[in-house]
Amino acid sequence: MKKGFRKNAKTKMKNTPVAKKVTTKELYNNLANIMRKHLKKKQKPTFKRYGIVLSIQDGIILASGLKTVGLTEVVELKKKLKGMVSTLERDYVRICLMGPEKGVQPGDVITRTKKFITVPVGFPLLGRVVNSLGQPIDGKGALRQYKANKFNFKRLKNAFKIYSERKQFKSFNYRQIKDLKAPTKIKSTNKTTAPVKQLKKKGKFKFYKVNAKRPMNIIKAVLGIANHWKLNNVQNKRLNLKTLKIERSAPGIMARKSIHEPLITGTKVVDGVIPIGRGQRELILGDRNTGKTTIAVDAIISQTRHNKFNVNDKIYSVYVAVGQRQAKVQDVVNTLKKHDALKHTVIVFAPSYAPAILQFIAPYTGTTIGEYFRDKGHHALVIYDDLTKHAQIHRQLSLLLKTPPGREAYPGDVFYVHARLLERSAKLAVKKGAGSLTALPVIETFDNDATSYIPTNVISITDGQIYLRQDLFFSGIKPAVNINFSVSRVGSAAQIETMQQICGRLKLQIALYNDYKIFARFTNDLDPSIKQLLVRGDRLIELFKQKSNVPLPVQKQILSLYSGMKGFLDLLPLSSVADYERKLHLFAETEALWYPYYLMLEDEIDELIVNTFIASFIMCRYT
Repeated sequence: MKKGFRKNAKTKMKNTPVAKKVTTKELYNNLANIMRKHLKKKQKPTFKRYGIVLSIQDGIILASGLKTVGLTEVVELKKKLKGMVSTLERDYVRICLMGPEKGVQPGDVITRTKKFITVPVGFPLLGRVVNSLGQPIDGKGALRQYKANKFNFKRLKNAFKIYSERKQFKSFNYRQIKDLKAPTKIKSTNKTTAPVKQLKKKGKFKFYKVNAKRPMNIIKAVLGIANHWKLNNVQNKRLNLKTLKIERSAPGIMARKSIHEPLITGTKVVDGVIPIGRGQRELILGDRNTGKTTIAVDAIISQTRHNKFNVNDKIYSVYVAVGQRQAKVQDVVNTLKKHDALKHTVIVFAPSYAPAILQFIAPYTGTTIGEYFRDKGHHALVIYDDLTKHAQIHRQLSLLLKTPPGREAYPGDVFYVHARLLERSAKLAVKKGAGSLTALPVIETFDNDATSYIPTNVISITDGQIYLRQDLFFSGIKPAVNINFSVSRVGSAAQIETMQQICGRLKLQIALYNDYKIFARFTNDLDPSIKQLLVRGDRLIELFKQKSNVPLPVQKQILSLYSGMKGFLDLLPLSSVADYERKLHLFAETEALWYPYYLMLEDEIDELIVNTFIASFIMCRYT
């Protein structure tokens, strides 16, 4: 070591002050001062806000830190990649990624956002296909919003004051004023009256008569136009999007009302035997390829006619596709477009190749969108297609998150997952706006087994079920509804009065028909009454057959079911029932004498008039 360096070190040691002895009292005082400074600045340790990725596998991140993070909170990684906190442990946090895990490596920093998953809701979503986060994926661009122009009333009044002092009313246009935006334009001439035009939507004009010699008249006219324009802005605010959390509590008991309004699905067997009310939860279950989605889509198409004639009582639909193929969802979109039903429908699509967490939250997103319409006093219909795949995705996530498995490897909270989803469907009281949210969950069974874990769970949650059987489907009965095992726990409270009068004993008659049909296989010696019941039952079953995507209005359903229940079809061969029904509907729509009463069948029914109507049809057209 060099000598110069030793000398410098010695001089430094001489110049340094000698440390004083510190008593314990002074030490405690110094520590207390440091703590007070930290409390004043409210400094929080960084490990409470940030975390570090320890490992990643199958879209699940194991992270440390994030001491104050909440369950289901959204966290952010690099490149704006987001995830949802799924489990909280003592030293670790498990996070489900909402995007591809490519690029995420151990050691990456995770940041809290202090936010939960929210989705946009509102009328601009109608007619669009969105993902689980409410982002449009149909290629039609971003969701449109209405932005109101600012109307500066103060600047307008000041401008009129200046113009009135200078008496310059020969030509006036307040668009010339800086920072003043308005959709109207005013010009006044020396004539007694001058038209003031206001451009509205659809190219219509509104005229105001103004006396050019009196400035106050022009001021009142312009302010009237401005107020009218402001009112239009307020009305168009409904076009704005809002954001709501996907996890919301269900309405309480006092906020609900008993179900009493019918929801017409357009399917004869459903509206006649298993009626659905607004606010009800009706399960559709059956094997694969038995027509479950067809019944649900027909219910959406049926609302098109209702919305056309009931402008103030519209029913908006939300179709949620969980884990479905893209081709199937495209077919649904094309079908709705063909029947002009897409304009009042929102489609939430979580494909099978999407991250598991996005497939899991898709039903909650659809429910949140429907709740917006319900809380606004409107009516909404939500279809979950299907909850079997949703339960399987929940099982997949739970196993990856190290949750202990239960029956059929499902976690213990699978019942709660579906219960908290379906409990949000309700009919609200008048004080809450009298809106409703109706749920039609779809469950896929295997080998006609409705007693497995997931089907029995959802059956116990819902208010009834529509059970479809594969053997009925292959025998030509479409929709393949098993009436004996299908039920609506709301019952006739969800039916219109005319349908109640006709179909009051329909389900009992079908049940007797099925029992006697089995008995008739063993003997031909039957009572005439039993033979008559079998003949009529065959015609009723034939009458329940219906083409897919052709929902019928209530009036046509009433005419068809009335003909079957009153015996007008007993003498017809089975092969002629469909032709009879088609010609009966055509006669009702084209006959000018009977058409007014045909429209009134939804409100009231007079058996004498209906009998005369059907008799005249048989004599004039069908004989």
